[in-house]
Amino acid sequence: MSVVTLKAPRHVRYEWEGVGPLDRAVEAAEGRFGEDTTLHLWSVLPGEWLDADGAAHRSERLFALRLLMWPQGHAGVSLAAYSDAWMTLDLRERPQPEVAAANAPRLAALLGAVSGLLGAEVEPGDPTYFGRPTASGFEDLADEGTDYTDPWSTFAVPARWQRMLNLLPKGYEEQSYEAFTEGPVRYVEVRSGGRTVGHLWAGTADDSAGYEPRTAAGDIAFSAGVPLLQEFAKARQAGTGSLDALRAAASSMPGAVVQGIESLDALQELSAH
Repeated sequence: MSVVTLKAPRHVRYEWEGVGPLDRAVEAAEGRFGEDTTLHLWSVLPGEWLDADGAAHRSERLFALRLLMWPQGHAGVSLAAYSDAWMTLDLRERPQPEVAAANAPRLAALLGAVSGLLGAEVEPGDPTYFGRPTASGFEDLADEGTDYTDPWSTFAVPARWQRMLNLLPKGYEEQSYEAFTEGPVRYVEVRSGGRTVGHLWAGTADDSAGYEPRTAAGDIAFSAGVPLLQEFAKARQAGTGSLDALRAAASSMPGAVVQGIESLDALQELSAH
Protein backbone atom coordinates (compact mmCIF):
# COMPACT_ATOMS: atom_id res chain seq x y z
CA MET A 1 0.00 0.00 0.00
CA SER A 2 1.33 3.43 -0.85
CA VAL A 3 0.18 7.05 -0.72
CA VAL A 4 1.74 9.24 -3.39
CA THR A 5 1.30 12.80 -4.62
CA LEU A 6 -0.64 13.36 -7.82
CA LYS A 7 1.83 15.90 -9.17
CA ALA A 8 4.87 13.73 -8.44
CA PRO A 9 3.86 10.04 -8.47
CA ARG A 10 7.35 8.95 -7.46
CA HIS A 11 7.11 10.95 -4.24
CA VAL A 12 5.83 8.34 -1.79
CA ARG A 13 4.41 9.88 1.39
CA TYR A 14 3.60 6.56 3.00
CA GLU A 15 4.41 2.96 2.12
CA TRP A 16 3.47 -0.31 3.78
CA GLU A 17 4.15 -3.89 2.76
CA GLY A 18 2.92 -6.91 4.62
CA VAL A 19 0.56 -9.86 4.80
CA GLY A 20 -2.88 -9.85 6.38
CA PRO A 21 -5.41 -7.16 7.35
CA LEU A 22 -4.69 -3.55 6.46
CA ASP A 23 -6.09 -2.13 9.73
CA ARG A 24 -2.78 -1.01 11.21
CA ALA A 25 -1.48 0.26 7.89
CA VAL A 26 -4.60 2.37 7.35
CA GLU A 27 -4.38 3.75 10.89
CA ALA A 28 -0.73 4.65 10.37
CA ALA A 29 -1.62 6.43 7.13
CA GLU A 30 -4.25 8.72 8.73
CA GLY A 31 -3.57 12.38 8.11
CA ARG A 32 -1.36 11.66 5.12
CA PHE A 33 -4.16 11.33 2.57
CA GLY A 34 -4.69 14.93 1.43
CA GLU A 35 -6.10 16.66 -1.61
CA ASP A 36 -2.93 16.12 -3.62
CA THR A 37 -2.50 12.40 -2.95
CA THR A 38 -3.76 9.11 -4.31
CA LEU A 39 -3.99 5.78 -2.50
CA HIS A 40 -2.58 2.68 -4.21
CA LEU A 41 -3.34 -0.82 -2.93
CA TRP A 42 -1.72 -3.85 -4.53
CA SER A 43 -2.54 -7.36 -3.35
CA VAL A 44 -1.05 -10.62 -4.70
CA LEU A 45 -3.60 -13.42 -4.45
CA PRO A 46 -2.82 -17.15 -4.36
CA GLY A 47 -5.24 -19.73 -5.70
CA GLU A 48 -5.70 -22.99 -7.57
CA TRP A 49 -6.09 -23.85 -11.24
CA LEU A 50 -7.33 -27.18 -12.61
CA ASP A 51 -5.49 -29.36 -15.11
CA ALA A 52 -7.08 -31.46 -17.87
CA ASP A 53 -7.80 -34.27 -15.38
CA GLY A 54 -9.44 -31.95 -12.87
CA ALA A 55 -6.53 -32.04 -10.41
CA ALA A 56 -5.94 -28.76 -8.55
CA HIS A 57 -2.55 -27.02 -8.57
CA ARG A 58 -1.78 -24.18 -6.18
CA SER A 59 -0.11 -21.00 -7.38
CA GLU A 60 1.14 -18.40 -4.90
CA ARG A 61 0.60 -15.67 -7.50
CA LEU A 62 -2.52 -16.55 -9.45
CA PHE A 63 -3.95 -13.01 -9.50
CA ALA A 64 -2.95 -9.51 -8.50
CA LEU A 65 -5.60 -6.99 -7.48
CA ARG A 66 -4.91 -3.27 -7.69
CA LEU A 67 -7.00 -0.43 -6.29
CA LEU A 68 -6.38 3.23 -7.07
CA MET A 69 -8.36 5.79 -5.06
CA TRP A 70 -8.39 9.55 -5.51
CA PRO A 71 -9.44 12.08 -2.81
CA GLN A 72 -12.41 13.23 -4.93
CA GLY A 73 -13.98 9.79 -4.51
CA HIS A 74 -13.03 8.25 -7.84
CA ALA A 75 -11.63 4.74 -7.81
CA GLY A 76 -10.29 2.19 -10.25
CA VAL A 77 -9.88 -1.54 -9.73
CA SER A 78 -7.83 -3.83 -11.98
CA LEU A 79 -7.25 -7.58 -11.92
CA ALA A 80 -4.17 -9.21 -13.48
CA ALA A 81 -4.00 -12.96 -14.14
CA TYR A 82 -0.70 -14.85 -13.86
CA SER A 83 -1.63 -18.13 -15.55
CA ASP A 84 -2.53 -19.46 -18.99
CA ALA A 85 -5.09 -21.86 -17.50
CA TRP A 86 -7.97 -19.73 -18.81
CA MET A 87 -6.80 -19.88 -22.43
CA THR A 88 -7.46 -22.43 -25.20
CA LEU A 89 -3.77 -22.27 -26.17
CA ASP A 90 -1.03 -22.40 -23.55
CA LEU A 91 1.93 -20.02 -23.68
CA ARG A 92 3.76 -22.41 -26.00
CA GLU A 93 0.84 -22.31 -28.47
CA ARG A 94 -0.31 -25.86 -27.69
CA PRO A 95 -4.07 -26.54 -27.59
CA GLN A 96 -5.48 -27.11 -24.10
CA PRO A 97 -9.29 -27.09 -24.53
CA GLU A 98 -9.91 -29.26 -21.45
CA VAL A 99 -7.84 -26.95 -19.22
CA ALA A 100 -9.65 -23.87 -20.55
CA ALA A 101 -13.04 -25.54 -20.13
CA ALA A 102 -12.23 -26.26 -16.47
CA ASN A 103 -10.90 -22.80 -15.61
CA ALA A 104 -12.32 -20.14 -17.95
CA PRO A 105 -15.84 -20.27 -16.42
CA ARG A 106 -14.31 -19.70 -12.98
CA LEU A 107 -12.53 -16.57 -14.21
CA ALA A 108 -15.70 -15.33 -15.93
CA ALA A 109 -17.64 -15.84 -12.68
CA LEU A 110 -14.99 -13.93 -10.74
CA LEU A 111 -15.08 -10.99 -13.13
CA GLY A 112 -18.88 -11.00 -13.05
CA ALA A 113 -18.89 -10.97 -9.25
CA VAL A 114 -16.41 -8.08 -9.07
CA SER A 115 -18.46 -6.16 -11.65
CA GLY A 116 -21.64 -6.71 -9.64
CA LEU A 117 -19.98 -5.73 -6.37
CA LEU A 118 -18.64 -2.47 -7.79
CA GLY A 119 -21.64 -1.69 -9.98
CA ALA A 120 -19.35 -1.10 -12.95
CA GLU A 121 -18.76 -2.86 -16.25
CA VAL A 122 -15.54 -4.75 -16.89
CA GLU A 123 -13.22 -2.96 -19.30
CA PRO A 124 -10.74 -5.40 -20.87
CA GLY A 125 -7.09 -4.44 -20.66
CA ASP A 126 -4.84 -4.02 -23.67
CA PRO A 127 -3.56 -7.13 -25.51
CA THR A 128 -0.24 -8.45 -24.21
CA TYR A 129 2.43 -10.84 -25.46
CA PHE A 130 0.44 -13.66 -23.86
CA GLY A 131 -3.20 -13.08 -24.75
CA ARG A 132 -6.07 -10.74 -25.54
CA PRO A 133 -8.30 -9.92 -22.55
CA THR A 134 -12.09 -9.71 -22.82
CA ALA A 135 -14.80 -8.69 -20.37
CA SER A 136 -15.20 -12.35 -19.37
CA GLY A 137 -11.60 -13.59 -19.59
CA PHE A 138 -9.52 -14.10 -22.74
CA GLU A 139 -10.23 -14.48 -26.44
CA ASP A 140 -10.31 -17.98 -27.89
CA LEU A 141 -7.05 -18.26 -29.88
CA ALA A 142 -7.63 -21.83 -31.08
CA ASP A 143 -8.44 -20.81 -34.68
CA GLU A 144 -6.18 -17.85 -35.42
CA GLY A 145 -3.34 -18.54 -32.99
CA THR A 146 -1.34 -16.15 -30.84
CA ASP A 147 0.04 -12.77 -31.88
CA TYR A 148 3.59 -13.91 -31.09
CA THR A 149 5.48 -17.16 -31.63
CA ASP A 150 6.03 -19.16 -28.44
CA PRO A 151 5.48 -16.25 -26.02
CA TRP A 152 6.67 -18.38 -23.09
CA SER A 153 10.21 -18.78 -24.45
CA THR A 154 10.27 -15.42 -26.21
CA PHE A 155 9.07 -13.20 -23.38
CA ALA A 156 8.35 -15.01 -20.09
CA VAL A 157 11.67 -16.85 -19.66
CA PRO A 158 13.89 -13.79 -20.41
CA ALA A 159 11.76 -11.62 -18.10
CA ARG A 160 12.09 -14.21 -15.34
CA TRP A 161 15.86 -14.31 -15.73
CA GLN A 162 16.10 -10.51 -15.76
CA ARG A 163 14.19 -10.38 -12.48
CA MET A 164 16.68 -12.91 -11.11
CA LEU A 165 19.63 -10.80 -12.25
CA ASN A 166 18.17 -7.72 -10.57
CA LEU A 167 18.56 -9.51 -7.22
CA LEU A 168 22.19 -10.47 -7.83
CA PRO A 169 25.30 -8.32 -7.40
CA LYS A 170 26.40 -6.27 -10.39
CA GLY A 171 28.75 -8.21 -12.64
CA TYR A 172 27.36 -11.63 -11.71
CA GLU A 173 27.01 -12.79 -15.33
CA GLU A 174 30.70 -12.14 -16.05
CA GLN A 175 31.78 -14.00 -12.92
CA SER A 176 29.66 -17.14 -13.17
CA TYR A 177 29.02 -19.94 -15.66
CA GLU A 178 27.28 -19.48 -19.00
CA ALA A 179 23.54 -19.43 -18.23
CA PHE A 180 22.42 -21.23 -21.41
CA THR A 181 23.05 -24.59 -23.00
CA GLU A 182 21.60 -26.51 -25.94
CA GLY A 183 22.47 -29.93 -24.50
CA PRO A 184 21.05 -32.08 -21.69
CA VAL A 185 21.23 -30.80 -18.13
CA ARG A 186 21.46 -32.21 -14.64
CA TYR A 187 19.45 -30.52 -11.91
CA VAL A 188 18.30 -30.60 -8.29
CA GLU A 189 15.02 -29.39 -6.84
CA VAL A 190 15.38 -26.41 -4.53
CA ARG A 191 12.83 -26.66 -1.74
CA SER A 192 11.55 -24.26 0.91
CA GLY A 193 8.74 -24.80 3.36
CA GLY A 194 8.13 -28.30 2.04
CA ARG A 195 7.59 -27.28 -1.60
CA THR A 196 9.70 -26.94 -4.71
CA VAL A 197 10.58 -23.30 -5.42
CA GLY A 198 13.09 -23.76 -8.24
CA HIS A 199 15.62 -25.93 -10.03
CA LEU A 200 19.39 -25.53 -9.87
CA TRP A 201 21.08 -26.97 -12.97
CA ALA A 202 24.33 -27.60 -14.82
CA GLY A 203 24.92 -28.55 -18.46
CA THR A 204 26.40 -31.96 -19.22
CA ALA A 205 28.12 -31.01 -22.49
CA ASP A 206 29.63 -27.65 -21.55
CA ASP A 207 30.52 -25.52 -18.52
CA SER A 208 27.07 -23.98 -18.11
CA ALA A 209 24.90 -23.64 -15.03
CA GLY A 210 22.03 -21.61 -13.65
CA TYR A 211 18.79 -21.54 -11.71
CA GLU A 212 15.19 -21.67 -12.89
CA PRO A 213 12.66 -20.21 -10.42
CA ARG A 214 9.35 -22.04 -10.18
CA THR A 215 6.87 -19.37 -11.17
CA ALA A 216 3.94 -20.66 -9.11
CA ALA A 217 5.97 -20.53 -5.89
CA GLY A 218 5.89 -16.72 -5.86
CA ASP A 219 8.62 -14.36 -4.64
CA ILE A 220 10.45 -17.04 -2.64
CA ALA A 221 11.32 -18.74 -5.92
CA PHE A 222 13.56 -15.81 -6.81
CA SER A 223 15.04 -15.00 -3.40
CA ALA A 224 15.91 -18.68 -2.81
CA GLY A 225 18.05 -18.71 -5.94
CA VAL A 226 20.26 -15.76 -4.99
CA PRO A 227 22.66 -17.51 -2.55
CA LEU A 228 22.85 -20.57 -4.81
CA LEU A 229 23.87 -18.54 -7.84
CA GLN A 230 26.36 -16.60 -5.75
CA GLU A 231 27.95 -19.94 -4.77
CA PHE A 232 28.07 -20.86 -8.44
CA ALA A 233 29.99 -17.65 -9.16
CA LYS A 234 32.48 -18.46 -6.39
CA ALA A 235 32.92 -21.99 -7.71
CA ARG A 236 33.58 -20.78 -11.22
CA GLN A 237 36.12 -18.22 -9.98
CA ALA A 238 37.85 -21.07 -8.14
CA GLY A 239 38.05 -23.12 -11.34
CA THR A 240 35.43 -25.70 -10.37
CA GLY A 241 33.47 -27.33 -13.20
CA SER A 242 29.73 -26.62 -13.28
CA LEU A 243 28.69 -30.26 -12.70
CA ASP A 244 30.99 -30.48 -9.68
CA ALA A 245 29.52 -27.19 -8.41
CA LEU A 246 26.02 -28.63 -8.80
CA ARG A 247 26.96 -31.77 -6.87
CA ALA A 248 28.48 -29.65 -4.11
CA ALA A 249 25.29 -27.59 -3.88
CA ALA A 250 23.17 -30.74 -3.78
CA SER A 251 25.25 -32.15 -0.92
CA SER A 252 24.29 -29.12 1.18
CA MET A 253 20.55 -29.65 0.59
CA PRO A 254 18.93 -32.34 2.77
CA GLY A 255 17.39 -35.03 0.58
CA ALA A 256 18.42 -33.39 -2.70
CA VAL A 257 18.92 -35.78 -5.62
CA VAL A 258 20.70 -34.88 -8.86
CA GLN A 259 18.42 -35.74 -11.79
CA GLY A 260 18.69 -35.49 -15.56
CA ILE A 261 16.46 -33.93 -18.22
CA GLU A 262 16.82 -33.69 -21.99
CA SER A 263 17.26 -29.92 -22.28
CA LEU A 264 17.24 -26.58 -20.50
CA ASP A 265 14.06 -25.77 -22.42
CA ALA A 266 12.35 -28.77 -20.83
CA LEU A 267 13.56 -27.73 -17.37
CA GLN A 268 12.27 -24.19 -17.89
CA GLU A 269 8.87 -25.60 -18.76
CA LEU A 270 8.97 -27.82 -15.70
CA SER A 271 9.54 -24.66 -13.65
CA ALA A 272 6.59 -22.89 -15.25
CA HIS A 273 3.93 -24.47 -13.02
